[in-house]
Amino acid sequence: VLFGTPYDLYMRKAAGTLPATPWQVSVSDFLLPIPSQLLPFPKIDPSEWYLEVSGLLGSGFGAMFGVISQAIVGFDWIELVIRGCVLGFVLAKFHRWYVRRQRDYWSTLLYLFVCVWSYYSFRASTFYFATFIVYQFVPALLAVRIIRTVLRGTLSARPTPT
Repeated sequence: VLFGTPYDLYMRKAAGTLPATPWQVSVSDFLLPIPSQLLPFPKIDPSEWYLEVSGLLGSGFGAMFGVISQAIVGFDWIELVIRGCVLGFVLAKFHRWYVRRQRDYWSTLLYLFVCVWSYYSFRASTFYFATFIVYQFVPALLAVRIIRTVLRGTLSARPTPT
């Protein structure tokens, strides 16, 4: 499925049967972390758009709309190279950030989290893992910090036994 979707898109594009790509598909990496309720337009998931184009929407078939598919509906191999360079640059900067903070627990946890979920760059879209950071890592971090603050306040307010 990972290579079947791009092949099908490529063949549809070559045959001239691929409909116009909605702009939301092209910028889905930036729209995915934003809740739909905050956007004045509908978000379009690239995988669902492809299923609709192929006539498979609602059939139970799952499709992966990876970085190759993004490039095919975008600017072809030039987009693929640009996406690869941008992703490499961002991950290199992130690695350098981590090296300076490698003894910090949350930095190590975030680094591990990104390493584990970065395979979604190929499977879903270039920066799909950012959605996992926003909706999974950040809430866990905030919850732990809030609980820690509450517990520290509660424990420090307790009278010491005499």
